[in-house]
Amino acid sequence: MIAVEHSTKAADTFAQETRPYLIIAIAKKLSNARIAAQLNEEGIFPRREGARWHETSVRNLRKRFAI
Repeated sequence: MIAVEHSTKAADTFAQETRPYLIIAIAKKLSNARIAAQLNEEGIFPRREGARWHETSVRNLRKRFAI
């Protein structure tokens, strides 16, 4: 249970760090796919080492913030 709590806290922290970028991209009316592409192009990678952003990962992040 402690490992799950730690993992959730780490995910929450990472999500908060990407939130400002996401809000700006949404204000520019960028699609989830375009947001993912820009995050990858700008070197802002997901938490997992070697991972890349995809439309679904951006969609899940938006759900997390309800935006």
